[in-house]
Amino acid sequence: MTEEYMQRLVDYVIDQLEAGASADAIEQALLQTGYDLPTIDAVFDEVDQIYAAAAAPEPEKSPFQEAVQRHDQQGASALDGFWLWATRVRLFKGRLNRSSFLIANVVLFVLYMVSAFLLVLPLLEQGMGADGESLQAYDTLYSLFIGWPLVVLTLSAWSRRLHDLGLTGWLCLVLFAPVANILFFFYLSFKRGDKTANQHGQDGRARNFLGLLGLDLDEAK
Repeated sequence: MTEEYMQRLVDYVIDQLEAGASADAIEQALLQTGYDLPTIDAVFDEVDQIYAAAAAPEPEKSPFQEAVQRHDQQGASALDGFWLWATRVRLFKGRLNRSSFLIANVVLFVLYMVSAFLLVLPLLEQGMGADGESLQAYDTLYSLFIGWPLVVLTLSAWSRRLHDLGLTGWLCLVLFAPVANILFFFYLSFKRGDKTANQHGQDGRARNFLGLLGLDLDEAK
């Protein structure tokens, strides 16, 4: 019996059940039509699976799934857009090999130097170098919007490099230990990562600029 013919029988049985016919009456009608019991049993099993699936409670949606649903139904708000990004970004997920790790650190160092220069330049132009309040205000803004984000991105690179070695990403906190952080940086820069897939993914090669910084999106979600 072809799949299409089986589906026609399943549709027939469902139509009869919804019309009020009993399962025994439908079975007798099919037997009289010439169908054998194994075929009838297979049809009823398929019908049972359809009804069971329809009666199953809808699984609880995660905040990410709810945001996607709102996006599909009424367009995404700014908060939904941020949540979609935040739940898919691979900041502390995946791996980073030696070359990608070194490039990421060079990029972050350049970003740090450029941002520090942009902080000092307005002070020099406005003659505010001796103004303690102005310096404190600039320092606060720099820390909130540039300094700490760069620290997080650095921790991300260290954590993913550790994943490439099959180690826990929590060891990235060595970054805050004087002297030890320098030694650990050289270790991460030259130690070869796992040649095969580990629990953190297949390989540690960053495929684009966002991947270097851990800002690419997890396509599995």
